[in-house]
Amino acid sequence: MAEAVVEIVLEKLNSLIQKELGLFLGFDQDIKRIANLLTSIKATLEDAEEKKFSNRDIKHWLGKLKDAARILDDILDECGPSDKVQNSYLSSFHPKHVVFHYKIAKNMKMIREKLEKIANERTEFNLTEMVRERSGVIEWRKTSSVITEPHIYGREEDKDKIIEFLVDDASHYEDLSVYPIVGLGGLGKTTLAQLIFNHEKVVHHFELRIWVCVSEDFSLRRMTKVIIEEATGRAREDMDLEPQQRGLQDLLQRKRYLLVLDDVWDDKQENWQKLKSLLACGAPGASILVTTRLSKVAEIMGTIKIPHELSLLSDNDCWELFKHQAFGPNEVEHVELEDIGKEIVKKCGGLPLAAKELGSLLRFERKKNEWLNVKERNLLELSHNGNSIMASLRLSYLNLPIRLRQCFAYCAIFPKHEQIWKQQLVELWMANGLISSNERLDFEDVGDGIWNELYWRSFFQDIKKDEFGKVTSFKLHGLVHDLAQSVTEDVSCITDDNGGTVLIEKIHHLSNHRSRSDSIHLHQVESLRTYLLPHQHGGALSPDVLKCSSLRMLHLGQREELSSSIGDLKHLRYLNLSGGEFETLPESLCKLWNLQILKLDNCRNLKILPNSLILLKYLQQLSLKDCYKLLSLPPQIGKLTSLRSLTKYFVSKEKGFFLAELGALKLKGDLEIKHLGKVKSVKDVKEANMSIKPLNKLKLSWDKYDEEWEIQENVKEILEGLCPDTQQLQSLWVGGYKGDYFPQWIFSPSLMYLRIEGCRDVKALDEALQHMTVLHSLSLYYLRNLESLPDCLGDLPLLRELAIAFCSKLRRLPTSLRLQTLKTLRIWGCPDLEMETRHDSSKVAHFPEIRVNGYLIKG
Repeated sequence: MAEAVVEIVLEKLNSLIQKELGLFLGFDQDIKRIANLLTSIKATLEDAEEKKFSNRDIKHWLGKLKDAARILDDILDECGPSDKVQNSYLSSFHPKHVVFHYKIAKNMKMIREKLEKIANERTEFNLTEMVRERSGVIEWRKTSSVITEPHIYGREEDKDKIIEFLVDDASHYEDLSVYPIVGLGGLGKTTLAQLIFNHEKVVHHFELRIWVCVSEDFSLRRMTKVIIEEATGRAREDMDLEPQQRGLQDLLQRKRYLLVLDDVWDDKQENWQKLKSLLACGAPGASILVTTRLSKVAEIMGTIKIPHELSLLSDNDCWELFKHQAFGPNEVEHVELEDIGKEIVKKCGGLPLAAKELGSLLRFERKKNEWLNVKERNLLELSHNGNSIMASLRLSYLNLPIRLRQCFAYCAIFPKHEQIWKQQLVELWMANGLISSNERLDFEDVGDGIWNELYWRSFFQDIKKDEFGKVTSFKLHGLVHDLAQSVTEDVSCITDDNGGTVLIEKIHHLSNHRSRSDSIHLHQVESLRTYLLPHQHGGALSPDVLKCSSLRMLHLGQREELSSSIGDLKHLRYLNLSGGEFETLPESLCKLWNLQILKLDNCRNLKILPNSLILLKYLQQLSLKDCYKLLSLPPQIGKLTSLRSLTKYFVSKEKGFFLAELGALKLKGDLEIKHLGKVKSVKDVKEANMSIKPLNKLKLSWDKYDEEWEIQENVKEILEGLCPDTQQLQSLWVGGYKGDYFPQWIFSPSLMYLRIEGCRDVKALDEALQHMTVLHSLSLYYLRNLESLPDCLGDLPLLRELAIAFCSKLRRLPTSLRLQTLKTLRIWGCPDLEMETRHDSSKVAHFPEIRVNGYLIKG
């Protein structure tokens, strides 16, 4: 992880050098010297990262380097906001600025001397400058087609399915078939491939079988040479690529062959295409079986629709494997050890390699205390040989690019086995400088890319999605969480299970998931950068937290008040006060110049925000969900030009609160606009530039009892002008609209959820409804003049929920309505509605719920 921290500060240093700010601030030579030092150190960090697991001195050295880099990051942050430095130019001889310049220059000199000392210590370790490029196969990772595990558990179904494909299905294909097996390290992909390779059906079906352990060198030259060697059983001299390729094609020409490519890591499509074109010379039925940890590799190489994802073993199968290793085939089981053994197996989390290793570890141990010791210890601490679960999982970690290593290790801040909210993780990465926006992508998009990369590499599992198919949360396998903890010592998660009072020293990122608010004391907290208190309730925030001057990220529980000292946390990027019971925020909060995310969700007593909030020039996200007592935002919110997410906006007729304030904001995500009855001018609506905002959810509301709403004559044009970028729009809520018809954009083809409420003058819905081919849910409430629904409603292929309430003039539903495709139909407050289809038992028998005028017809 030292690599990532060094890379972050190097980027900042180089930016400072380019702007020549160091020259003005008085430390130009220092920052150039520091940049050179860090560049030379960085070249050896790849070697150091690999050696730290076996060399404590290197591990300690990396820790010192990381601490120094973080101190440097704080100093650079002081130089930080560009407008602050520019102000220094304008009044550089003001005493306050002279002191500031002196302080920064002094600190920069101090950290340069510290880094010089660290750089000199590096020579003691004989570290090699290396690029992340490996060749060949590490000895312990070499595999062959020889079956090493004659007894397998829980894989019969997988084995039979793959054999059936290779022997039967693939025989009908003219083109080369590629069948990928993908999964986490230690799941048994290689073992399964060995069993398939040597199965009687496979042996008789294929004319030629070749096993290649690929590892990380997937170059065309090496792959061509090694395939020939494995096919002929003879070593081959190096020669030019072209004669090697001809030799390989001569071997495979018009043969029904099976090639196993075990342990593939290369995800460059062009490399695979070159090799595939060379291999596509066999007879119909020729096949390739691939094993990989990377979903991306499986997608690139596979010719089947869905790669074969190897699942975790059940606890029962894991127990059988563990028992076979621990007791052997002939030994009678020890009843007193069986219950302990089954608890140990649960720690394996379905990984066969873990069950095998722990069983082997206890093979000659029959004392109860030894088994209890294994039960209580971390699995990764118990690894005892080079081919261990630790080495297998670390391989996945070391194969990550530098930035991804740091992002993965940060996951250790969450409790083991719990669902992790993806958005929160991405925001924490951003707050700690692990990701940043660029000219093309916001930090959320960059974070999505990194999350996807880690998911494709099998680090994440058990994903959950929202109604739009977007990933919301996921889990880490227990052993993957252990891996995250093992590769970093500065990230810690405290739970009620930890027990006792925790003294924090060298922790940089801490989450306290205890329910007791007084269960942790922070000492020597200068280096703390992340502090999460998501589940705690209480009054004032501990003064210890406000001493954490390096904090980048702070998530508090439900606090009754917030100290004005919060403004002292100058480095803060992320502040989550959701659930707070306060009515106002301290004005000092507006001194957090670096703040990028402010979350105030579910602050149900919050009535007002400080007007100086518009001074937070770097604020990208202001979340105000379920702040029911909040009636307005600070005036001139449009000055926050960095804002990308604003969940709520209140329109007013006073200057600074016009709808046009949204014009300069490049908003996306969710947005609710209230008090639209106060909009007087269509020009004001146009200046809001809604059409360029790629919103996913939009809520538009006119007040029910607003006199201005009653006399708003241009309401139709106003709603027309509120049309966002409809290609992204998935959910729309319109409430209180006074017009008698809707503009066509309301029925955007991209919409999945549409709710119309309190639009009293609307008599009918537009036939444009027929274009809403992905609509899942339609809700119509308090449309008192609605008389009918268009017949095209019955033609919507994905409509699953229909709710109609208090539409007193509605008399019938479309006869074409596909009741058999609906999952939920709720109708109430519609006294004159006749349901021509409600007695058709063949159409309603499947319904989970049908309610008509409050009565449950079926459910």
